[in-house]
Amino acid sequence: MDLSIIIPVLNEEENLPRLLASVQKQLFGSGLTYELIVADNGSTDRTPVIATENGATVVDAGGLTVGGARNRGAQEAEGNILVFLDADMILREGWVQAMQRILPQLAANQRQIIGGSIAAPPNASWIAQAWFPDRPVGTTGNKGVRYVGSAHLLISRSFFNELGGFDPELRSAEDYDLCVRGRGAGAQIYKEPALSACHEGTPNSLQAFFRRELWHGGSGRLPQILKQRIMWLAGPWLILHLALPLLAFAWWRTECSGCGPLFLANATLLIFLPFVLAVRKGGATPIKRTITRSALHYIYLWARAIALVKALITPPKPVSGQQQHGRRDNHNG
Repeated sequence: MDLSIIIPVLNEEENLPRLLASVQKQLFGSGLTYELIVADNGSTDRTPVIATENGATVVDAGGLTVGGARNRGAQEAEGNILVFLDADMILREGWVQAMQRILPQLAANQRQIIGGSIAAPPNASWIAQAWFPDRPVGTTGNKGVRYVGSAHLLISRSFFNELGGFDPELRSAEDYDLCVRGRGAGAQIYKEPALSACHEGTPNSLQAFFRRELWHGGSGRLPQILKQRIMWLAGPWLILHLALPLLAFAWWRTECSGCGPLFLANATLLIFLPFVLAVRKGGATPIKRTITRSALHYIYLWARAIALVKALITPPKPVSGQQQHGRRDNHNG
């Protein structure tokens, strides 16, 4: 069998039919053999029934983290390639053609982790449209990256098993952790723009965006959190903010000759860092979109800094069931 498509779910009766319809539309008549595996985290709606009606195998993943649910699905897989998808994704036109190009490459070198591109839906909020880089359907050209998200991820079953799967103890960032271990095992990690999907679960407000990034930042264990490179920037980011009012006060109320330049340098860094992250994320885009992304990265850094502080001052709480499982944008991305 060519593909095992694994979808962790929790009460996804609204989203799951759209994803399954897009999968069947893309793969019908392609010549690729595949199976659908839905790892159910304890749904109380019609999600399991919908999955079964659409030909999916439903496996019990109750009480597991999202990474654990993905592992549970992978245990039942028979395909050579595992395709992990979140339930609120919709495959876009050209997905199967990209997959057909990728499969021979994966057969020749199984030590690869490949991420598909993720686009905001046409009716998405300005937040989602700014956050997700523009990648028109049909765009090609691999881009090497440090990690790819498990909302749309491909990996050979043999290499996945060699790595031991996702860390089932992590509440989030299990994809980052998998890629860290994959790189350590000599894997190539890249995104394939032509392997494109639309993400229906994008945040529609700044509050939702903040909660999303706060959730992503708190994987539950400090050593794992510190594996995320952004966390090594989030700490200094917080210190810069704490220092800013102190420098302003010293500059205003004392004769500190060096406080003025330090204050200006500090303020410049707080503006410059989100801008650099925005450019790195989106590349060459119109200045208006870059400025918008910079503002979102400002919120993003605050969320990650708070997640880091929470990890430092409070031990991780064991969670189970519905508290552990969530799509990328409802804890979330």
